[in-house]
Amino acid sequence: MPGELAPHALSGADLQPSLMLHVADRTLEVDSRYAARLLAMPDDSSLAVHHDGSFSARWDQSRNLKWLTAATISYGQSAFVFDPGEHRPFDSLEYVTPLIRDQVAAEGSVGVTYAASRGVTAIANVGYAANGGTSAQSQQLIPLQRGPQLYAALVHEVSAIDQFTTDLYASQTTSSEGRTIFVVKGAGGWARQLAVATRASAAVGASLEGRSGAAGNALFPVAAAQLQHDVEARGSRVEIRATAQLGPHYSLTTADLQQRAEVAASARWIVREDLSIRLRAAAARELGNSAQAGNLFIGAIDLSLRLGANASLRCGFEAVRQRVAPDVLAPTAPWFACTAFTATARNLL
Repeated sequence: MPGELAPHALSGADLQPSLMLHVADRTLEVDSRYAARLLAMPDDSSLAVHHDGSFSARWDQSRNLKWLTAATISYGQSAFVFDPGEHRPFDSLEYVTPLIRDQVAAEGSVGVTYAASRGVTAIANVGYAANGGTSAQSQQLIPLQRGPQLYAALVHEVSAIDQFTTDLYASQTTSSEGRTIFVVKGAGGWARQLAVATRASAAVGASLEGRSGAAGNALFPVAAAQLQHDVEARGSRVEIRATAQLGPHYSLTTADLQQRAEVAASARWIVREDLSIRLRAAAARELGNSAQAGNLFIGAIDLSLRLGANASLRCGFEAVRQRVAPDVLAPTAPWFACTAFTATARNLL
């Protein structure tokens, strides 16, 4: 892995103690979490730390009006995180970046949801995000990107099986390289429960993008589709998930905004209540200048085993093939194997 650390940097072990607090009453719910990930690198006898924290709160002001706030922050040694993809085949499709010792990823937002009438809900959210290296040395490998974000949506429950959503997203991002980019994206989406075990959704729209120092703005199409289907078979279940989308994507490696097409799929076989096996695959391609355009291919397999009510075991393998911009220092074919054991103690207070 290129970066401040040697190629053997991912060969090691880590311990991640975490503390979670949940407080709730009739109108207020608060969740917070802190974890300090201690990464041991046996080959060079070093110990690195990665801090993770999160906070979220929801206040039900009235039956129709709810206020929400959320914040997440992580700082320290960057490391590979095996993507659990609990809701989508991959929760995010991102290039494997160089390793640095001072990567920050932070996001905070305040939002409101209002039930305007029966079946109609309005959502508004404003926030700020930052991601990248904090030192000048690290920013040469992973530029720091930060800026405000705005999201608004109108959700209409047309029937028990149909839902229409109109949403608007806007952001302005400034990088440590001095580049400022803005994007405004609007889309209309439809989701339908096709059957008890099948759900599908689709969305179309457009995005308007602009860059500092560039002449004029550019208009691009936006599209997305998703399918969920469960197959029951003799006490077990197979969960099939597939997604495809086209739209703007902020690259962590180049601090630029690129139009990108991506597809992903997964099949999780729930052998029994405490055991599951899953296969996943994904591909992404930037649609810009062919000489600068990047692409990404990912294949993964993982196994999860629950060991009683308060312990679990997970192991997995993931292989990546990627091509990034020629001036970016990043691996072309990394692979990862991991095993994790988790134990939880509940109701400490």
